[in-house]
Amino acid sequence: DNIKNNIENIINIYKTKTNNSLDTKELQHIILNQLRAYRFGKDDYIFVYNTKGINIMHPIKPQLEGKNLINLKDKNGKYLIRELIKASTSKTNHFVEYLWQQPSTNKIAKKLGYAQNIPQWNWMIGSGLYMDSIDAVLKAKYTKLQDSVRSKIVQVISLFCFILLIIFYFVYRRIDKTNSSFLLFHNFLEHAHNTSDLINIDKIEYVEFKQLAKDANNMLIKRSKILAELDSKNAQLLQQSRLAQMGEMISMIAHQWRQPLSAINAVSGNLTLKAKLDKLDNDTVVELGEKISDYSQHLSSTIDDFRDFFKPNKEKREAAFNDLIKNVLNIVEDSIINQNIELITELNSKNTFNTYPNEIKQVILNLIKNAEDILLEKKIENPCIKIKTYDDENNSYLSVEDNGGGIPKDIIDKIFDPYFSTKTKKNGTGLGLYMSKTIIEEHCNGKLIASNSDTGAKFTIIL
Repeated sequence: DNIKNNIENIINIYKTKTNNSLDTKELQHIILNQLRAYRFGKDDYIFVYNTKGINIMHPIKPQLEGKNLINLKDKNGKYLIRELIKASTSKTNHFVEYLWQQPSTNKIAKKLGYAQNIPQWNWMIGSGLYMDSIDAVLKAKYTKLQDSVRSKIVQVISLFCFILLIIFYFVYRRIDKTNSSFLLFHNFLEHAHNTSDLINIDKIEYVEFKQLAKDANNMLIKRSKILAELDSKNAQLLQQSRLAQMGEMISMIAHQWRQPLSAINAVSGNLTLKAKLDKLDNDTVVELGEKISDYSQHLSSTIDDFRDFFKPNKEKREAAFNDLIKNVLNIVEDSIINQNIELITELNSKNTFNTYPNEIKQVILNLIKNAEDILLEKKIENPCIKIKTYDDENNSYLSVEDNGGGIPKDIIDKIFDPYFSTKTKKNGTGLGLYMSKTIIEEHCNGKLIASNSDTGAKFTIIL
């Protein structure tokens, strides 16, 4: 860690100097030579790879330098260079255990590697300790600890026996009762965070403990009632939000059905007319029948999209923003375009994540419908909704942006509150954004952020 920090400090210093005489390659050469000479312990050294797996410096095996070892496996089949590169960028675990040749014995031995990255140069620097050296230190410390513990045990037992002989007569009748009360409280506190089990007051002997037990039981009962009420209210709010969305979805489906139903009616009329004029032949029947079949398939597909959209998901599964958006647009795109609203999509996200897809789709639908509503309410010229997805190193992003003028500053902090709505003319429930934020942040461990762009409101989902 110190080496990583020193290298990054050197890089930053040379970036700020305008008159430095070294270029990056020379600076890297100097640092690599210093690392090449560095040793600690009997068999331990520093090595350097780039993030593509090419060895840049190996003081023990210089013949590896310049080679791409990204596919190198140890005796157990572990891709050790890949694992070290991955560990170097981890936020939680920089350690990798693998098999490697021990310099002092020339034998393959277990090694505990540690890696850090230098992002400015795409370097992975690593080192490690062979497990036998760790085991030797642990064994020595364990032996020393055992000796110390034995000595302390003898002292404590001797002292304890002396004191016990003096006080045993006065306290032995109370020990079991006191211990029982303590155990009851201990078990209660240990499990109180995830169970509703109460303390059995009848098993407690002391008045003080009985009062504490009563207070603890009352607290747990109140907490259980509050949590039950909260769960019930959230379930009701979610159901209200889904019913409101379902009403809008049915309206969209009705709109999508008009065109194929009109086409089926026209084909049916054509069949009837040709039959009355005695001009109905087999080819015409087949052709018009196929058209009716195609239109019927379209109607059936629309119903399937609607049914899948509101099918509850009890388990998480792999999903991607781009696929979820396409599923939503299959239902709402025609409705938006028929309102003369331009729909722009920039779908650049490639990441997948474990989530509840249908809940995410409900949030996306709500954000798109909110954008559509504000554009129509304000009668915006050249209305536009822009949907964008992209990734960075840690997260995936989905934004829905309109050109409706933005969210007023005096209400932007309130729009996620339950029952807060600006859709007075549409009898808005005020639950859409509240439930959207609940779904994203509590169910899916993400974030939902509202902001204003140069042209309008922008809502961003981060997973």
